[in-house]
Amino acid sequence: EFINAFSFECTDESVVEMNRKRSYNDGIATIGFSALKPGKATITMFGSKCEVTVLHDPALGVDNVAAATDVIVVADASGITVKNVAEGNRVEVYSLSGVKMFSAVADGSDINVALSGGLYIVKAGETAVKCLVK
Repeated sequence: EFINAFSFECTDESVVEMNRKRSYNDGIATIGFSALKPGKATITMFGSKCEVTVLHDPALGVDNVAAATDVIVVADASGITVKNVAEGNRVEVYSLSGVKMFSAVADGSDINVALSGGLYIVKAGETAVKCLVK
């Protein structure tokens, strides 16, 4: 199964590392990464790039560094799925031109957004990522 045989590249392996959390379900691969220290890195796998920013506020404590990376954004041909957003946090999707394409308040379940192909910015709580829908 490809989920155990794929490779990835990371521009700064001192910021994030791949952990052993991997699954493949209904055509969606989920691969876990762990935050190691504050900083920025770009992870490239399956030909797609994901920009990762690890934040740390000393007042929050070390445990919250990993919590900040828990939001998962997955793109496929039909749109975007946002997972692990804390209940009550707002999820918004913007086009690159700044047009808000979607907005909702998370209820603890996965959020599916149907979108046509393009590059989008997904904001979930305090997490923001660029996402390519092919």
